[in-house]
Amino acid sequence: RSRGTKKENLPNGDPRFVKVVHTVQEGKPSAVRRVRIHVAADPGLKEELEAELTKRIALKPGDRFDMSAVEASERALAEWLRGVAYATAEVRSVVDAYPEEKAVEVAFVVEPGPEAVFGEVRIQGLDRVAERYVRRHVFTQPGELWDGADVRRTKREIYGMGVFSMVTLTPGA
Repeated sequence: RSRGTKKENLPNGDPRFVKVVHTVQEGKPSAVRRVRIHVAADPGLKEELEAELTKRIALKPGDRFDMSAVEASERALAEWLRGVAYATAEVRSVVDAYPEEKAVEVAFVVEPGPEAVFGEVRIQGLDRVAERYVRRHVFTQPGELWDGADVRRTKREIYGMGVFSMVTLTPGA
């Protein structure tokens, strides 16, 4: 018997499965009242990062609230930080809604982590290709500030050699 046609009851006779269907009606849209950034860093760096990150937020006061814009802003902030020396940056959002006022306040909590620098590069997993052919496509030098664009370029160039079906760049200790 198929599960969909089988009537199953508990020992007391109550149905084992219940299906509840909700309808959703969209109410009046809420407006973004305030957008804030909180950066966990020393005061000098905090001010500089907050100013730079504010430019990258897709949501502005007065806009219609949209959760996808909040998520897009989170990704944009983390991507920018990871591209400018903060390889372990984390960004999360806190949304406070005030339904009676049709208003929403959004805060982005940013933990940039320490500035990262490139260390020595180890190349693993080579069978048929000499390391020197791969190494010429590595665009980082030990001691340079971490730059996510250099990591992406290195990955793209190594993959572009046409020898590997997958290229993974992994930060290591």
